[in-house]
Amino acid sequence: ISVTDLDETEPNNQFTVTVTGCPLEPSEPLYTCREGNPVPVQFRLNERLNFEAETSYTCDVNIVDNGSPPLPTSTSISITVTDMPDEPPIFDYTYYYSEVVSPDASSTPLTIGPDPISAQDGDVEIQSPITYTMMDARTDVSGTDYFTMDPNTATVTLTQELDQAILDFETVSFIVTVSNSGLWMVGGIDWEGLTGRD
Repeated sequence: ISVTDLDETEPNNQFTVTVTGCPLEPSEPLYTCREGNPVPVQFRLNERLNFEAETSYTCDVNIVDNGSPPLPTSTSISITVTDMPDEPPIFDYTYYYSEVVSPDASSTPLTIGPDPISAQDGDVEIQSPITYTMMDARTDVSGTDYFTMDPNTATVTLTQELDQAILDFETVSFIVTVSNSGLWMVGGIDWEGLTGRD
């Protein structure tokens, strides 16, 4: 915005700016208007905007000169927040499980509980593509040698016959992560209960 004060001498031609109702603040603590020329007043954010929390603001701008008595004026600024892909995807559940009833490899996806593995983009308007990955939770159990996750659907299949090396473990744990366009990733999902049986 531009502010003009027709007073010619200090401190009458000086003024301060305050903002309420939004996360803006003036870039300078004090402004001086010389020879009646308009003074540009710039603002900066004092906190990060979050579209998911607030989509718009109305800022009340109050301007008071340093005269005696001080003379005020006011105006307003409207801010519209644009959504950005800045929120991580969120799993529907933090824990998933399944049971393998046959050691034979199969193209049929495993039945997952409590529901199929799924995550939602945390952004409200921008729904970026979601990619799933799965890794072994333990270094001594190579579950990913036997089980494969589809990166687009999160379905899991048994791609290699279970042998004794894996059947010795009653439970095989995995960590499932999800990312949206590679911008964010959520990890630490513990997926247990994949049990092999003869």
